[in-house]
Amino acid sequence: MLSENQGFAVQQPHNREDVRVRRLPILTIAWMSICLAVWADTTASPPAAAPETFTLWQLPNQTSVQMMSYVVQTPKGSLLVIDGGNAGDAPCLRELILNHGGNVTAWIITHVHSDHVNALTEILKDPGAITIGTLYGSIPGREWVAAHAGEVEQTEYDAFMAALAQSGRQVSELSIGQRLTFDSVNILVLGIKNPEITANPINNSSIAFRLWDATKSVLFTGDLGPEGGEKLLNSDQARHLPADYVERDDLRLDAYRRLAGVQAQSDVDDIAEEWADRFGPVPADECRRAGQLAGVGELGESLLDQGCHFPPPRAVPRRRRMSA
Repeated sequence: MLSENQGFAVQQPHNREDVRVRRLPILTIAWMSICLAVWADTTASPPAAAPETFTLWQLPNQTSVQMMSYVVQTPKGSLLVIDGGNAGDAPCLRELILNHGGNVTAWIITHVHSDHVNALTEILKDPGAITIGTLYGSIPGREWVAAHAGEVEQTEYDAFMAALAQSGRQVSELSIGQRLTFDSVNILVLGIKNPEITANPINNSSIAFRLWDATKSVLFTGDLGPEGGEKLLNSDQARHLPADYVERDDLRLDAYRRLAGVQAQSDVDDIAEEWADRFGPVPADECRRAGQLAGVGELGESLLDQGCHFPPPRAVPRRRRMSA
């Protein structure tokens, strides 16, 4: 029986990060929606023992837009938040944090896109009973963003930086190889911003890190594009990549490679249908980034035209439980 204190990972297939999990014999894997409650055993069984490993929640998007939001609770109860999602995801995230004490020890920002930082922006503007310890990230400077990012990305960046300034907060700059420890949970930074990569600039400046304890490990890669991903794979930090759970950025890299190789309209149609089926409707901005990255000319333009009108994804229950 799965309790709130057991370690698990969650898959929400219609988020941009299509998280896939590999089942281990020692773990119970659950698929669930978080905002209302975490399943608990209400039978007359003895109280659960203190957890020996961390608990990992992946929050489901509360709007029609994809996002990334994770919360980690250490065995001693410390909370770590990774990104947080869109502004519309803030109430769900706020509720989860408050239901677990309201004190966030560390908040890790992978990169400054609205579907990753806008929930944090809302909480910084009105924290209420939530307290936040150190903010961690690797954020490019405003001059670099102005030179390489699009207008929408610059607006997102400015809104987040304004919220930081108004709240009197700063982001602690991470470095490659830096190690953070929170109780028994460790984080090793594998990649930081990549100013030399100007294609898909904000995504390619996502941080990458490995989070683990004595029982299991998770790899986070933000929204790294192919260029940032190849740099990470060819770096000295690549030896630290293996993990029990992986935020499947390789799926996105594979999709971009396939897009670059299309030769006929039927190839475009197949990719569009597959993306919608696996990830849900693909936002126009993501379609444009994919098309620009792949450089597929007229076929790419055709895909972008379809991008806002992909076939609807298959219905997936908002709450589902699966036990091993």
